[in-house]
Amino acid sequence: MRSLAGGIVIAVLLAGCGHSKQSTATTVSPVAKEECDGTSSNLEYTQCFNKLAQEAEANAAKELKKTADLAKLADQEYSWSRPKSIAPSEEEALANYLKGSQTHWEDYVEKQCELEAETSRGGSGTDTLRAKCHLRLARTRVAELQAAQKMIDRSR
Repeated sequence: MRSLAGGIVIAVLLAGCGHSKQSTATTVSPVAKEECDGTSSNLEYTQCFNKLAQEAEANAAKELKKTADLAKLADQEYSWSRPKSIAPSEEEALANYLKGSQTHWEDYVEKQCELEAETSRGGSGTDTLRAKCHLRLARTRVAELQAAQKMIDRSR
């Protein structure tokens, strides 16, 4: 059973989901084949998308660290300013929710990108489809993490 503190944390997070004049939504750049136009072979085309995916994943890792640092800070501030009886437990901390979210995200990316890659049934487009999927989902994760940062910041 969740404690009162858990309900407070959830309420704070949900408060950021309401309608407001300032949206927290972030636009995710779609993956366009034009990003790798100018390559002379299928191999170079795939390598181009792999490089873009690696760059996007590195950017997502940076945003994850920023979000984790902000969540830990918010957890410390919240716990420090509340009596122990209503402070969130370790498992109800924002940092812990982020850790769980990231674990599930990584599982999702692995399965989703394999699904998309396998639609080519092992043909020459398999690696390109996998790379495009990783690129698209890394960009999506960056947008999600940036939105989470704004929500956490507003709740402090």
